[in-house]
Amino acid sequence: MAPLSENVGLIAAVTGVVVAQALKPCTHFVASGGRFRPALAVSSGGFPSSHSAFVTALATGVGAQNGLGDGAFACCVVVAMVVMYDAMGVRRQAGFHASAINSLVAGGYGTQSGS
Repeated sequence: MAPLSENVGLIAAVTGVVVAQALKPCTHFVASGGRFRPALAVSSGGFPSSHSAFVTALATGVGAQNGLGDGAFACCVVVAMVVMYDAMGVRRQAGFHASAINSLVAGGYGTQSGS
């Protein structure tokens, strides 16, 4: 049995998620015009997506270690595609909900005109 330190997929996945989380304050700094928020490094959401980084790095590591023709690589690629597709849908719906909530807060939702 190989030691855990030789599991390229696991090492790549953990490295990917750590790098993605560490980059979140940096990308926010650039996008916000100079506001640095280190707490973003341990929060969920935002850019880059740590979920996508995790599954992409896992698939890459498994492919590098086992070969692209291996069944484990195929499984990792399918799981990565499902995770990223689902993440896009969740972010899209969150945007819709945020718009509706902002309209409610602004008082522009559900009001009747002409009364």
